[in-house]
Parts: sequence; structure tokens; C-alpha cells
Amino acid sequence: MSKKVLIMSASTGGGHNRAAKAMKDEIEKKCIDGEHITCEIIDSLKLINTTMDKIISSGYEKSAKYTPKAWGGVYKMSDANIVSKHEYKGNLFNTLLASKLKKLLKERKPDLIIGTHPFPMIALSTLKKKYPYRNAFNSFFVPPLISVLTDYTAHSTYIQDEIDYYIAGDEYVKEVLISEGVDGDKIKPYGIPVEKSFLEHREKSVVLEELGLAPDKFTVLLMGGSFGAGNIKDTLKELLEIDRDFQIIVITGRNETLKEKLEKEGLFDQSHKKPIPMMPKTIGVLTSNTGAVIRDIINVSTRRNPNVHIRLFPVPVQGEGAGKKIAEGIEFMNKNKLADVLIVARGGGSLEDLWPFNEEVVARAIYNSELPVISAVGHETDFTIADFVADLRAPTPSAAAELAVTDIAELELKLKSYQNRYKQALVRKIQFMKLRYEKCMANKAFTGALQRVNEKYMLVDMKVKSMEHIITNKLQKEKAKAQNLILRLDSLSPLKTLARGYGIILKDGVIIKKKEQLKKEDEVFIKLQDGETKAKIIE
Repeated sequence: MSKKVLIMSASTGGGHNRAAKAMKDEIEKKCIDGEHITCEIIDSLKLINTTMDKIISSGYEKSAKYTPKAWGGVYKMSDANIVSKHEYKGNLFNTLLASKLKKLLKERKPDLIIGTHPFPMIALSTLKKKYPYRNAFNSFFVPPLISVLTDYTAHSTYIQDEIDYYIAGDEYVKEVLISEGVDGDKIKPYGIPVEKSFLEHREKSVVLEELGLAPDKFTVLLMGGSFGAGNIKDTLKELLEIDRDFQIIVITGRNETLKEKLEKEGLFDQSHKKPIPMMPKTIGVLTSNTGAVIRDIINVSTRRNPNVHIRLFPVPVQGEGAGKKIAEGIEFMNKNKLADVLIVARGGGSLEDLWPFNEEVVARAIYNSELPVISAVGHETDFTIADFVADLRAPTPSAAAELAVTDIAELELKLKSYQNRYKQALVRKIQFMKLRYEKCMANKAFTGALQRVNEKYMLVDMKVKSMEHIITNKLQKEKAKAQNLILRLDSLSPLKTLARGYGIILKDGVIIKKKEQLKKEDEVFIKLQDGETKAKIIE
């Protein structure tokens, strides 16, 4: 029998994996109660699937390498107080990873789990919260969890309530964890795990002499991560401005030609770098008109944005005179404003094949270019002077196309995400305003004023009703008077006289009221009830 330990890591930089390997090498040398310990390192990203692993690990590398400010912003935002330390437990990625880890734990049945990366520990904490211990109703459980902080700080993603112990790199990290609410008894400031070779003692003077440095001079070691992350050049520049006699050792990781870059003062100044436009309409490409480079750039660009226009300026990419032709092409594209951004590219090759991109004439043309320039020369491990002068370096021509052309599908997803965030923010704002309204409605100052308004409204309503009553009565009285007058007028109507058997005598249209109005031989009209007749006065 042996004890089983799973060490959970993730390929987002070499530090997590190297720490995992260092612990595995040492733990497997130990025994517990005479039982051997077996260790297995699990890459949590590969556990999901190879596609997810490539997307996340390559995305992390590219963002840390090519857009360090954006990556740093995301890092800080995710660690801000406004972000809940436990919000990551409910996202889709964590749910998927937790499902995979549950299956793995059922198969391996480990006695202990150690994590060097927060991603798997968040997923394991999610499982442990659901399955805290083995009982009669549930045979599955999560064993004790130890989280190893491989940073000299404590990002909020490391902090989970279900973690049993934390191994911190320093007492300072312990204090940070305590300030974030972690029990101090659960924190062990043992340091960041390193390979045993780092613990082997060698005399400083001997090492410095081997490197050709002064053994008695103060020495500064400057290095980046496995991706070459971090602006080493700017850091070095600031160190050189310090008024003190010391020497510097620079470990550049993958940046194998940093020395050449530093030798060209001014051409590589970060302040001179121009931003790459987010949505360029036209991409200018300077490369050979034959071969895979231009095809790869076209395929990647049109896949990411079918509306982008690729304008090729064919140039020789190797051989005598190639450097001059490349420089002339850059100058021509600038003079005629033929693109929004330029890609200077070629495929891999020997140092001699790549040499045109190390020529001063090319470096000067890139430096003087008003259009942003992306350099994509050779493979990822190849570096040329053009890479350091360019506004942005891409490891491959295909990567250059990815950096130059925004993925429309990704942009749509971002816009939808922003839309949802703004919608949620608006909903929260409305809810907040509703609460404020309800609070105001319950305030005495407001309710008193509202009551007074209601009282005034009732008074006005009563007066309106009183006026309506008065007007109604007045109208009824006037209507009665009018009806009475109509009746009186009707009784005095000539028609009423005729109806009683009387007649009306008319002469020349005038009613005859007196005898004196008539004389002999006058012609008159007699109007009766049923008509009228003509008559003549005979005496």
C-alpha cells in the first residue's frame, strides 16, 4: 500500500509546473508510517480537453507577452474588492473542470491534493463544499486541500474557504492572506517550492568569475518569466539610471537577442511604439508574393474579418539587396498611405536567410514609418533587429494576422457581454432608484406634504362639486322660465285665435283691426283655420 498525492497545476507559465515537479521529486522520497508516497502531476487545463488547454495557455501567453497592460488590468480587476472571491465557482469553465475532477478523484482516490494554480483549487473547493466528507449516504468526498501560492502576493482566486492549508512564499504573503480573512493557523510561510539544484551552495565569487564579472561588485539579477513576460528593457533602463556602481545579470527567458536590442539605443524605445488600430480596413503586407506566408496571412485575416482588405507589396525576403527592397517597400506604403497597418513577414530559415531583417536600412525604415508595423519574421524562437524596432512583434506570420485583424465573432461576443453588463447595471440602477423612491415615500417630510396636497385636492373637489350643483340648479330654473314663456307665446299665437273659430282680415298684407281702415270697394283677404279667401267691401 502507498499514499497517493495529486498535484494540480496548469500550463499558464512555467512557474506552476516547475513548482509541482519540485514537490513531486521531494515528496516521493518520503514515507508516512512506512508507506511509500506516490505523486501524480495533473495539468488541469489538459484534463478538460486539448483544445481548451491550447486556447487558455496560448491566450495567457500571448496576452502576457504582447498586451501586458491589458493582461495586468484584467489581473487587477479580478483581484479587486468589488469582485467576490467566490464568484468563480459558478462559471461555466469551473463547472466543467469540477465535473472532470470529480471523475478523476473517483478513479485515483487520492489521500491528499496539492495545488500550484488557483483554477483547479477553485473547482476542487466547489466539490468539497458539496461533498465535505464521506458518510453512509455519500461515498465520494474530497480529501484535504493544500494550496501553494507560487506568487509573492495573494490573488483573490487563491483564497477559498474550503482550502485546508496554504503554503506561502513569505511572511508578507501570510499577512496578506490574514488580512483577507484566512485563519493564520492554516498558513505556512515555507517559501515557493524550487528544484533541489537551486539549494546547492556555490561561492558567489566563483560564479561571478565564471560569468566574467567582478566578484567583489554589488550584483543585480534581472529576469522575466518563462514567456519572457515583463518589460525587461524598461526595467534595465531604470536600473542603469541609478547613480551607484553595480553590475547586472539579465536572464531573458525566450528573448535570446536582448543584448542586440539593447545595443541599439533609441530605435527600440517603448515610447516610440505606435498602437495597432483595432479595426483596420486595409492590411499592408511586405513579403514574397509566392510561398505560404501570404496565403497564411490572407486565410487568417479573412477568417477573422471577411471585410478586411489585404494589400501585398511583393519584396524579396532573402539574398543580396533584399533589405533595401524591404525598406523601399515600407517607405512607398507610407508615402502613398496604402494601408492602416503594415506586416513585415517571412517564414523560417537560417540566420543567413533572415539577415535582411537585421540590416540597418530596414530598421531605420520601420522606425521612421508613420504606419504601425508588425514584424513576423521566422519562427517563434527567431529574433531579428526588425522585431525590436517594430511596434509589435509576432512569433509567426499567422500570429501577425491575428494581432492585426480583430476577430468579428469575438467582437460580437464582447459587445453582447457589454450589452448584458450594461443591461444588468441598468436593472440594478432601476432597483436602486425604486428603493430610494419607496424610502422617500415613507419619509414624514414627504408624506406630510403629500397629505396636505390631498387635503387641498379634496377641498377643491368639494368646491367644484358645489359649483356644479349651483350651475345645474340655475340651468333648471332658466329652462322652466323658458318653457313658461313658450307656453305664453303659444297662447297668444294667431293660430290659436283661428282655432277658436275666428278669422283674420288682411289688406295689402296688413291685419285690419278697425273699421276705419276699410272703405267701399277695398279688396281684402280673410284668413281662416282651414285656409284663406278673397273678399270685397260693398258698403
